[in-house]
Parts: sequence; C-alpha cells; structure tokens
Amino acid sequence: MPNQKNKRGQRRQTEDRNRIARLYKEGRPQAEIADALGLTPQQVRADLVALHRLWLQTGLLDLDEARGKELVRLDRLEVEYWTGWRESQKDDQTVTEADDSQLGVKKTVRTRGQAGNPAFLQGVMECVRERCKILGLYAPERHVVSNKGADVPGNYDPKAELRIRLTQFSERTLEVSAVRQDRPDPDVPEV
Repeated sequence: MPNQKNKRGQRRQTEDRNRIARLYKEGRPQAEIADALGLTPQQVRADLVALHRLWLQTGLLDLDEARGKELVRLDRLEVEYWTGWRESQKDDQTVTEADDSQLGVKKTVRTRGQAGNPAFLQGVMECVRERCKILGLYAPERHVVSNKGADVPGNYDPKAELRIRLTQFSERTLEVSAVRQDRPDPDVPEV
C-alpha cells in the first residue's frame, strides 16, 4: 500500500525530480516547471527543497560554483540596468506634422533632455548589495535576543540589563512587603 502522503509513487517522484533538476539548472522559474510537468507549484518547491538537501549531502552542490553562477547572473542583470539607465537619459524627440495647403506638410521636431529613470540606478544598487552579500563583504550583524524574544540593538550591555532587572525586582519586593505589613497576618490572632 503506497504512502498516502506521497501520491505520485516513488518511481514517478524520482522521474519528476530528475526533470525538475534539469529544468531548474536551465534557470526556469518554478511556475514554468510546474506547468511543464503538470505539478503544483507547491510540489515543485517541495521537490526542489528535497533536491537541494540531497545535493548538499552528496556534495553535488558546490557552494563556490553556486556563488559563481549567482555572481554571473547578477553581472548580467547589472549590465541590463546600466543599459536602461543610459537609454533613459537620451533626449526625447517629438515629431509633429501639420498639413499647410500653401506650404505643404510642415514637420516640427521638438527635442527634450531627459534626466534618467532613477529606478534603473536602484536596480544597480540592489545588484551591488546582493553581490556584497554573496561575497561576504558586509560586517556581520550582531543581534542579541532578550528573554522576551525581541531583538536588542548591537550595543546591548548585559550588566546594565542585570542592574535594571535587579532594581525592578527589589522595588517589587519592597512593594509586596509594604502591602503585607498593612495587612494583618492571618496566623496571628487579633487582641
């Protein structure tokens, strides 16, 4: 009896994963892979996660090679952004034609300078940022998690935190003892 969780069967799953791996290495998006194989995008994602685990365990995925491929992709993308930026700076020409019966067709060319689309520079900046992350050029970020689960800034001082907590504790202790002094002790009989 096949496992209900795996409705495709082991043989079909292996065949699908081989096809998914081939299409994935060609750079195809997950949605396109799902359409090509008749699978759901969620199933393709789950198979890719399993494939990545397998590749890491067997050493088939070389992290240096993967970094290199991503850097090449970023380089291509950055070239496209720079090309778009230069194109967006070119002068804009508007040509209008007016039919004048005495002079014939009158053609007017208006040229207007362009400042460039800043979205292209934003794209270049994203490429540079991603490249720096891949290469590990950023200083590591320090995050200290407090006992409340929230991130605390990098200038966290544990001794100062301890002093604050001890002060709060002693203040609460004094408040509790003051309340107890106001209340009669139930074990002591009243006179």
